Amino acid sequence: AQSGELPVVPDGETPRISQFDTDNIAILGDGRIVFSEVRAAARLRVFDPTAGTIETIAGNGVESEMRDSHDGMPALEVPIGILIDDIAVGPDGSIYVAVDFRIIRIAGGRVFIHAGNRRIAPTVEGPAREVSIDTSVIAVAKDGTVYFEGDRSSEGRTSVWRVRNGRVELVAGGVSETCPPSGALDELRFVSIDGVAVSPDGDLLVADSLGAVVHRVDLADRTYSREAGVGVGGQGCGLSEECPGPLMDLRGPKGVAFDSFGHPVLWDETWGVLRIGADGLVHPVTSYNDGRL
Repeated sequence: AQSGELPVVPDGETPRISQFDTDNIAILGDGRIVFSEVRAAARLRVFDPTAGTIETIAGNGVESEMRDSHDGMPALEVPIGILIDDIAVGPDGSIYVAVDFRIIRIAGGRVFIHAGNRRIAPTVEGPAREVSIDTSVIAVAKDGTVYFEGDRSSEGRTSVWRVRNGRVELVAGGVSETCPPSGALDELRFVSIDGVAVSPDGDLLVADSLGAVVHRVDLADRTYSREAGVGVGGQGCGLSEECPGPLMDLRGPKGVAFDSFGHPVLWDETWGVLRIGADGLVHPVTSYNDGRL
């Protein structure tokens, strides 16, 4: 919920009315919820659902970009940015944030520059802190590799990249309204990426909202397949019938994730939250009476 009329809830207090101006949340391993509070000068805060309290973990309340000189400083003493685009949690509990043309990492109470140079330019391969990064989607694998969507030649959000061993590497991408439903990774193309998730076994799910498909990327075999959606102009099935994922008539998949069983979950602008079960069929999550996955 949002309310710009009330003051920010102080640390340690139990909020009666949520006023968190945020589009981004992530769940820590202990169940606490990390969220960005943009209205409070891009602070990161944690809500403990057991205690019912809120704690600020990063950002000093000053509306300013994080500078190179802030790298490694206590997270509460420096500004972390102005506009936070996404949050993800690493396997060791580190928190990764896409903000102001960078990816930063918060660990041990300190903030570190993970990738990006704050300059607006297409992304290229190279040392992580020397290349340009403009992303609104990040995901972290269990080995700590950070995946993100980006622009490599002023084409828009048409490529998937990763930060690994201190370098930015291209995973897949290029602009095209169509591509084969499966094939070698070099053939994979996107129209506009709006979601990336990493499965427990290391596969990627990539939601192409304008392409109306969700792709699964097998990084080990360097292949891809269509997880859901028939693509733009395709004739697919809906929720009124038993519909396999690749035959689903998606209208704009915006977000992807995996549930606790490793089943793909996606959010579509028309159909809402969907889950692809072990049977390969699409199931509507938001229509369940109990609302659980």
